[in-house]
Amino acid sequence: MDPTPPILRRLTPWILAVTLLFLTGMAVSRVLSLRQELAAQVMRQLEDDLKDRVETWESGLVDQLSQWTEVAGADPLQGPSLQARMRQRRAYFDSLYVWLPAEQIRTPQGIEKIQGKYQFPREALIEDPQRLAREPCLIQARGLAALEETDALQASAAYRTWCRDAPPPIRIVALSEAVTHLLDEQLFDDALEALDSDGLPVEMTLREASLRGISPFRAMVLKFERADLYKATQRDEEAYDLLLRIGIEITELDAPELIDLVKWVDYAIWFLERHKQNAQALRLRAERERAVRRLGGFNEVTRSLLDRLPPSNAEPPRFIYDQYDDDTYLLFTRWVQGSQQGVALQLDQQFLLEDFLESAKRFRGQLQILDANGSRHAGVRRPGPIAMEVPFRQTLPHLRVALMQSAVDTRLTRLDKEWVVPALLAGMMLLMGFFALYEQVRASRQQRLLLQRQREFATRVTHELKTPLAGIKVMAENLELGLYNSDEERSDMAKAIVRETDNLTARVNEILSVAKERTLRNPEPFDPEEAVLEAVELWGPRLDAAGVEFEADLHPTDEVMGDMEAVRDAVACLLDNALKYRREDADPSRVLLTLTQEGSTVEIAVSDNGIGVPPDMRKQIFERFVRVEGPNRGKAGGHGLGLAQVAQIASAHKGRAKCDEGIDGGSRFVLQLPALS
Repeated sequence: MDPTPPILRRLTPWILAVTLLFLTGMAVSRVLSLRQELAAQVMRQLEDDLKDRVETWESGLVDQLSQWTEVAGADPLQGPSLQARMRQRRAYFDSLYVWLPAEQIRTPQGIEKIQGKYQFPREALIEDPQRLAREPCLIQARGLAALEETDALQASAAYRTWCRDAPPPIRIVALSEAVTHLLDEQLFDDALEALDSDGLPVEMTLREASLRGISPFRAMVLKFERADLYKATQRDEEAYDLLLRIGIEITELDAPELIDLVKWVDYAIWFLERHKQNAQALRLRAERERAVRRLGGFNEVTRSLLDRLPPSNAEPPRFIYDQYDDDTYLLFTRWVQGSQQGVALQLDQQFLLEDFLESAKRFRGQLQILDANGSRHAGVRRPGPIAMEVPFRQTLPHLRVALMQSAVDTRLTRLDKEWVVPALLAGMMLLMGFFALYEQVRASRQQRLLLQRQREFATRVTHELKTPLAGIKVMAENLELGLYNSDEERSDMAKAIVRETDNLTARVNEILSVAKERTLRNPEPFDPEEAVLEAVELWGPRLDAAGVEFEADLHPTDEVMGDMEAVRDAVACLLDNALKYRREDADPSRVLLTLTQEGSTVEIAVSDNGIGVPPDMRKQIFERFVRVEGPNRGKAGGHGLGLAQVAQIASAHKGRAKCDEGIDGGSRFVLQLPALS
């Protein structure tokens, strides 16, 4: 007989129809708003991702620059080599400045302030005309060249012969004046021969000449004279290449030497443009602009930093930039910790922005770098609407990173497919009933499984508790019946009862310990090695006594935030399982405990050659009351709570526990914990 009332059976289709119509209306309404919600979500995700990339890049840049300033401040004498290495390593690095700060000294007239002094770069090497006027070989050669009867060849020979044994700076000045006489008489071949035999090597740069005590200005003059001679002897390509090289060598000089020579780059540019060498002139013009920015940074250090007194308290590093000048400069400056030295690193903003764009590869072709006026400084050139802007907060606050709207549209296009709407509606209607049924079945199955596990757990615990209780009862009854006549027998029996009671209490405490949920009430940093060593001290002797070959391979790691006692208990539980579930036929039984760190993850692993865990159970065994049943597995005891506790401890530390293949078919349990950065 159908117990359902007839009225209810008739109303059921209508109830289902109304429910279906209601759900369909809700679905349509939801789909109509889905596009807007999806667009807003994509915008938030892209903005968060862009912010993260900007902050990560800025933090990495500040750390790198701080490290360089520490190295430079530690040994200013290594300034030239350090500057060369940094220029080679990072395109955005331009110049290094190290100085001793200003100081105040007490004099009879009062407090006098002494301006700071550069330790690097060194002062410009400049020729002293008065000293040159006192050089005997130059005096004689100039006197001979001034005579009317002396021709250019004789004057050149006098300069080169009489000053041949002079120091290199004097000898190069003499050669320059000799070549000038030959050029005036258009003796080009003789002038080239003089440069080739007595001049600087063609490959020697102006910086190298300066390091050898030769004025960069004089070395530059000789190079320009050689370029003029190439042009005069129809060696045009060599002349153009040499002019380009001269200009680049000038722009690579440090600021003190660059001040008086940068104007000669304009001459090289003019000469190249005049002879239609536009590509070389354009390259040289870009190098000149960078050199002018370097001069601006050097002048700023000299004007505003060199005259500063050292701070009384530690100052954070800061960026100094000039966003209004056409030749803007960018400086990173800080006082070196533990010393009284100031260090500044000059950076090229354009190359710095290119470095950022290279780091943000995910948004390649979708980013622009804009200033407050909306002017573009780097990034894509094509126009288009901007979806969002993220500022540089630490490094370049006058600039913003802009993401094009096309990036958002591209992301939405991939997500917004036409089949989503009909599939969503049809699928919702068809799967709604199946989903409800599935959830009901799944919940019922889980409930039965949980009840079964709990019954098995209760059976195991009851068996383990009843056995010692039965023994205690028998011994107590024997005592009550007076079956033991001597005091010694009664004493032994009483001791046995106490021993069994202690074992029973220990078993109850063990069950309560593994059954309770482990939480981290007062987490604190600790060294994982200490927790592992405590577990080794407790279980090492037990493993040795059982004939297990035990090995611990512990490597230094970062600290972990959490509860050291809980981690120790987790390791102890894994070692206990390795001892319980060893193979009787293994010769010998082996257990390997390792402590390592991979990236930001600390791993504690216990590997053995025991009976192992079937692959299909390696995830389930971390659930409460789950044990691997089968032959030779029940002898070891256990309640299915130990590994669940290990998983809880790992989860409480924001880590995870897993089971893999061990030694020779055994098991390998891994406890992964996040390192404290």
